[in-house]
Amino acid sequence: MALERWGDLLPLTERTIGLLRAARQDPEPHRSSLSKALDSRGIALAALGRPHDAVGLFREAVLLSRQLVEEQPDHLDVLLHDLNRLNHLAQALHNVGQRSEAAEVTAEAVAAYRRPAAAAFPPERRAASLVAHAEALVLAGDHRALKVAEEAVQMCRDQATAAPVSGPAVSESEALLCPALGWYASALFREGMREAAIEAGEEALRRNRELSLDVASAALSLAWALVEGESAPRAIELAEEVLTLLGLEGADDRQGEVALAHEVIARAQLALDRAERALESALRSVDLHHPLAQAAPEVYASALAQSLGSYALALNATGRRPEAVTAAEEAVTVTRGRFTAEPMAYAFDLASVLIVRGRVEAGSPALGEAARIAERYGWHRHAEEARQLRRSAATASDRAGDTRDGS
Repeated sequence: MALERWGDLLPLTERTIGLLRAARQDPEPHRSSLSKALDSRGIALAALGRPHDAVGLFREAVLLSRQLVEEQPDHLDVLLHDLNRLNHLAQALHNVGQRSEAAEVTAEAVAAYRRPAAAAFPPERRAASLVAHAEALVLAGDHRALKVAEEAVQMCRDQATAAPVSGPAVSESEALLCPALGWYASALFREGMREAAIEAGEEALRRNRELSLDVASAALSLAWALVEGESAPRAIELAEEVLTLLGLEGADDRQGEVALAHEVIARAQLALDRAERALESALRSVDLHHPLAQAAPEVYASALAQSLGSYALALNATGRRPEAVTAAEEAVTVTRGRFTAEPMAYAFDLASVLIVRGRVEAGSPALGEAARIAERYGWHRHAEEARQLRRSAATASDRAGDTRDGS
């Protein structure tokens, strides 16, 4: 629907909502219509780039639909409408950076599919809700993401196996297995299980290629897991494929992935000791992330901070340490703002950029803070990395002192 038509819908829904509210001396007959009108207005506002205005409408629509479900738990249309409202609310919450609440809403949707009446729905709908919940949990920094993502992968596998073969057509379960594997790989990687994450990412990429689905996203996810060590050249190869698939600039809705592809290349080039090449790609990633974060800070601030961290590491590798410290400080400042609003959702990200700051700034207390935050929120790989870096820095300082004394 064109933006003009969404704009035309606003006065119509405003009038409808007003009439329904005015008729609520006896509200019972009007709750379903009011929920629908609120949801429609929220959809229009979200499409017009006003996600904050949409959230309140979706919340009220969900509240009304919950009441209707409790009163008519066996009514399929009522349950279906409730699930649609929950999906809209979860997406809107994600778009305003309220990751923890989004995960609560997707959990409610998963629970709704366990109601007896939901057995009448296609099984793929329940699998889709589980995949969405796994995604929300990963983004919310919730360690339950690993278990939910694993369950989603298994459910999609089971459904794909049970689905009748229908020629060249791709079953919905086969298609759902691809993002399920992707979020499973992400959860594994964040928990420090890199090899298992790579294995899941490889399968996700293979399946996306075979089914001609979202190869770019799958390749990018796998590339990020491969940036370290001997696998760095393949990470570069995959990231360059992403840039080819999306175009060097990418469509508006894929700009974030283009920016991340440049960052992957930068990180991999650093792993290969190609500092100047890394710096070029890291700067490109920052330049692409800045306008995205300005337009939608709740969605892209963390990605901007991550790219600034990579830029700081590249600057440091080329000997430009004062500039590296400045970039790392900006990364920490940006992430700390998000962490203050939602600590659990951004603890992983804050610990990551604090580690970067500790790497580029000798004597910085950042590593100690990174270890404390990571340990508190259960990101043990980050905590151990920060502690190891502190020990290495202390040993290097002691050796430098010994050298000075000896001279």
